[in-house]
Amino acid sequence: MKSFMKFMGICFILAGCAVAAPVLSQQQWENQKIIRDLGSVRINQTTVKFLIAYSPDAAILEFSVTGSDGRAKYAPLFASTHRGIKEVTLNAVVSKSNDQLWIESSWPGEDRILAHYRFGSDTVLTPFGPMRFLDTPYPENISGGPLPFPPLERDARVLATFHHVCDP
Repeated sequence: MKSFMKFMGICFILAGCAVAAPVLSQQQWENQKIIRDLGSVRINQTTVKFLIAYSPDAAILEFSVTGSDGRAKYAPLFASTHRGIKEVTLNAVVSKSNDQLWIESSWPGEDRILAHYRFGSDTVLTPFGPMRFLDTPYPENISGGPLPFPPLERDARVLATFHHVCDP
């Protein structure tokens, strides 16, 4: 009887650990933010970087621009509330004069363009509408609606391609 009680006590302790373990890892995860760098390209004096910013309950596909001042500014392209971004290939398409950037996605749909940016501007046109660049890759919230993107120029060229296949 004594060994049975000892065995049951161990089972209760193990069951308690099994219940508590996910809670502890969730609490630890709430403070964790991860940035996955998909790659970057330099256009004139500006570095354009593609990334995914993961937080405990969301993922944001975005790009940043860093000018000669060294400060990065961020623009969301797609947001997910389940901490995942579906597979995508992104093309950085620039105008012949290198003063405009379009970001194309491989996602099927009517409009594959996710952003339009005129170099040197503080604003960008995204699926969330026209917006000012953000100072952080983790915005409090994003909302809005798209406007039509300017069409790709006839002589625009794909400068770089980036591919995202899986999540962390």
